[in-house]
Amino acid sequence: MEIGSIAVDATGSVAHQGYWPYGAVNNGNAFGNGTFDGSLFINDPSGTFLELADNGGTFDYVFGTANGMFAVDTPQGAILGLPQAASKAFNPTFAGTYKAIYFEKTGANTGIGNVETGTSALGNASMVIDATGQITVLDAQGATLVAAQLTPVADAAYLVGTNELTNPCFGLFTFRVTTANSQRDVFVTFQDRSVMFSSFSTVLPVQPGSTYDYLYGVGLK
Repeated sequence: MEIGSIAVDATGSVAHQGYWPYGAVNNGNAFGNGTFDGSLFINDPSGTFLELADNGGTFDYVFGTANGMFAVDTPQGAILGLPQAASKAFNPTFAGTYKAIYFEKTGANTGIGNVETGTSALGNASMVIDATGQITVLDAQGATLVAAQLTPVADAAYLVGTNELTNPCFGLFTFRVTTANSQRDVFVTFQDRSVMFSSFSTVLPVQPGSTYDYLYGVGLK
């Protein structure tokens, strides 16, 4: 998984930047950025989506929504984009209890041909978030999996700064859980009455070829 920002100017040209924690395992570089010309987008004859040529003769498909979101279907996965919030602060109207479903993979490793090994599973959980942004995640049996304070990505010095993200990603929240031999980054954002979340963890010290665990999912209030 990857988090970050996409900026589109008046000509349709795109500038993007992101934090990709797997990059620290794979090549030691977890941050990246780039640009591409808006003229590369192709308007589908239906007028309902855009196409963008990808590698190997494949295409990305870009869909917009009435409330300002967009989704991109790519051969490498999916991208969800939300309008950037006006403030980095947690909005207390997002507080509540959410029922969540998620996909996870544990003990993952990527080998030749970009083939990923590991154990996959679907899971269910509850997420309780109070008006200050304190989050408690409970498993299907009601046991606490994690309790942490949501921090704006803008306030995470290990994410935003020189040679990191320059866009503060208002509306995106995170917390990091570090032990003597592991590190987990969790990211959370909100849309209407839903919460979207993702997590990536790996062993410490990070080394090329280390196994990793990740999950991503959505919760409804």
